[in-house]
Amino acid sequence: MQRFPNQRGGVWGVAFAQLSVLMLLLKYINMKLKNRLLFFLILLLFAANLILLALFNKEKSKTASFSNFIAEANKNLNIISNSLAQRNFKKAHFSLIQTQKNLEDIVPLFKPPLPEKMVALSIPAGEVPYPFLYTNENTYLLLCQKTSKTLSLFRFAQGKFSLIKTYPCIIGMNDADKKEIGDYATPEGVYFLLNFIPGKEMDEKYGYGAFILNYPNLLDKKEKKKGSGIWLHGHKPTTNLNELLVTEGCVVISNDSLKELANFIKPSVTPMVIVDEIEFRTQKSQEEISGELQSFLNSWKETWESLNTDKYLSFYAPEFVNSEGMNYETFKGYKKKVNRNKKFIRLKIKQEVILIPQKYQGKIAFLKFNQSYYSNNFTSDNQKLLYLKREKRGWQIIGESAL
Repeated sequence: MQRFPNQRGGVWGVAFAQLSVLMLLLKYINMKLKNRLLFFLILLLFAANLILLALFNKEKSKTASFSNFIAEANKNLNIISNSLAQRNFKKAHFSLIQTQKNLEDIVPLFKPPLPEKMVALSIPAGEVPYPFLYTNENTYLLLCQKTSKTLSLFRFAQGKFSLIKTYPCIIGMNDADKKEIGDYATPEGVYFLLNFIPGKEMDEKYGYGAFILNYPNLLDKKEKKKGSGIWLHGHKPTTNLNELLVTEGCVVISNDSLKELANFIKPSVTPMVIVDEIEFRTQKSQEEISGELQSFLNSWKETWESLNTDKYLSFYAPEFVNSEGMNYETFKGYKKKVNRNKKFIRLKIKQEVILIPQKYQGKIAFLKFNQSYYSNNFTSDNQKLLYLKREKRGWQIIGESAL
């Protein structure tokens, strides 16, 4: 049987057959005026048929493209699965982005604008977020919850932590706690926002700018956690927040949200607590723990001022290490040597922040404050961070660093 030219599944072969039929009809049509109407009708029908055939061919082409996409997506998903099993998060992240791009090429994604306001974090009556214990009046705090991908702003006033606003955020692709370099995980713990870098001084992907977190902190280093460069930042101005899907470990919010939050953040003062899923405790139980830790801080201050070095060192645990790398024995020798030349020491403590990392279930606490030190031969003023651990004999200092 004779086959018409067939380049795309027979569609244009059918068109060629129809054209042949039209040519045969024209041989028998008298091209007088009264028959021209018939000719134009036949020509119109032929044109309409060609349009239908073209549309059919386009849909068939889309079907082929979609089939190719499915095959490619399946291949990338296998790569992602194997990469995650091997903890090769960089390769998994690349394959995920490639799959997203392929999907956008074949089916343009609907990207609805993010809501200006999200549903507020639900806090049970008479309870507070577990990590929050105490700060000075009108101090602001940030709480990032990874499961809900939200960042909440709180304020401490009149003895209570009040939720101000909740923002949507994007976190690392790996939803576990950060442990290694390049694991694409967002760390969980208590951190502080150290300084702000304006967007005009950075790559455009950071948008409005970035606040630098003090990850890894001293506790992270004691636990052998690795990595760095965990920031709270914006995004490329030409994209929407919900286009990012995941990050390499940073916490990302919209540029407008970051600009708004910048009005409440004080570098080296504002904490940012990151949890997998927030827990709550009663206001009363939190106040009791806060009272313990404030009492500890006052006793530590008074003992240091008393120049009773042995009693002062009893506040420190044998596992103590500071940010300069001094262990307990080295620190002990250093303090005894320094105090021999002291006639007096005076301390002033302000801007206190007392927090407990949720994952340690009340066994670890953070005391952050501004310390003004004055003695007969030395003065200093800095932001100090004490890491405490609850032992059988009470709270003891396991780490000390400056911000």
